[in-house]
Amino acid sequence: MVDPMLIVVAVVMSLVLIIGIGTFIVYMQHPDDKNTAIFPKAVVFLGLFLACATVLLLPFDVAMRGNDNIPDMGRLWYAAFISIGIFALVIVPYTIFFYETDEDDNGFKRICTALGWTSISVFVFAMLTAILYLTIGYVELPVNVEYAPMLDAGVTKPDNWGCPLKNSLCQNAATVKIRTTAAVYILAMLSFFGWFLMLAFGGIGMFSLPLDLINAWRTRPTPINVQEFSKKKLELHSKTQSLLQLGKEMEAKFSARPSKRKERQFTNKFKAMVYALESEYERLMVCYKEHGGNPIVPWFKLFLGVMSLAISISWIVQIILVIFMKSCEGKCTFLSHIFIQLNDAFPLFGTGAYGAFSFYLLWAVIKGCMKFGMRFFLISIHPMKVGGTMMNSFLFNTGMILLAATSVVQFCTQTFASYARLTAVSQIFVSQVQYLVFLSVFYEKDVFYYMFMAFSLLSLAYGVIEPMCRKKKPETLDEMMSRV
Repeated sequence: MVDPMLIVVAVVMSLVLIIGIGTFIVYMQHPDDKNTAIFPKAVVFLGLFLACATVLLLPFDVAMRGNDNIPDMGRLWYAAFISIGIFALVIVPYTIFFYETDEDDNGFKRICTALGWTSISVFVFAMLTAILYLTIGYVELPVNVEYAPMLDAGVTKPDNWGCPLKNSLCQNAATVKIRTTAAVYILAMLSFFGWFLMLAFGGIGMFSLPLDLINAWRTRPTPINVQEFSKKKLELHSKTQSLLQLGKEMEAKFSARPSKRKERQFTNKFKAMVYALESEYERLMVCYKEHGGNPIVPWFKLFLGVMSLAISISWIVQIILVIFMKSCEGKCTFLSHIFIQLNDAFPLFGTGAYGAFSFYLLWAVIKGCMKFGMRFFLISIHPMKVGGTMMNSFLFNTGMILLAATSVVQFCTQTFASYARLTAVSQIFVSQVQYLVFLSVFYEKDVFYYMFMAFSLLSLAYGVIEPMCRKKKPETLDEMMSRV
């Protein structure tokens, strides 16, 4: 029988997610999307709820381990991961393509266009997964083989299985190669692609998130007089005209000498410059019309920045202790021990603490993607702004979170090994996914964790050194235009 307290915790966390996600969408949406775009909003809501609920399944799995009177948790995990795959590969891409089609076209044409582009992405993933599954879809499990040489004297053993006859029992390492299931391999591919979002964008966001919050307090808006306002307004007007002129010149250039790659890269850069210009304008309005704005907001950002920095440092310490220090395995539990103690005191405390650390990873992925897009222009930026987030940005970031959710669960399962031991999800990832042929190279050598640490430390160094080397605010419109 399921513990009634566990049911209460599940209901409370579900209500918190529903209320929190609903409030987030209403608070962040652009005025143009108010009372419209109902279907995209429903997709965003369900996608975010699915990703967050899947991440929070781990504490539920921890509470259910050893209980034989409940349904198989493994099936629940597979259902959650398959649902994430459907949302991330089908529903969200279709909604993005449909939302960005020409509104003047009839509904049938818009649906066909969206289905066509979605089919391409699904086909590529399905073919890649099918080819790999049919060719190398095997699990190579390391096992210990025990035998008694005196009893098995007539049995032929491999030459490398040396064992003195005087020993009554011998052990030798071996590898068992078995075909995995299609469901496990699809899950492994989803997690594999999600890992690249985690190690790159999550690594970048791990320290850029707290440092940007602290810098937002350090460079908080201050009241200005009408003379300063007029001067800065003229500067913004000049930048706007320069930006418009640049756009016309590049449009003419690409019309005369088409180049898809260069045009796409310039479009990404142009969007970043427009975003920087809008940010400068909004800051100017806060400085003059609102006399520096609400004084509580910068201090709240400082508080969030300090708390985020503490979480980032805790994550780094946890990775070092559990993943890199093999000799400390099982002894240096750190965060796992804290979660277990909080869970024993009151289940909601343990679930809340775990949720804070796991959701922080998803937040870091979004922050890292934005940070990367503002600097390298290889991807289009999709900023999340209070009262100014367009629906395509909502959908893009929802897709990012869904793709990263599977790898976040695997990340937490491995880094919180003591907390997640003997759970159904640990059996999926630790006993199957990480021993898959080819993919096992990345997991056994901790490749993803080393890359994650590299991106995190580079982000930390960049975030600390850059403001010290430059007096002006980084990522200004002038700097971006100078690099065009």
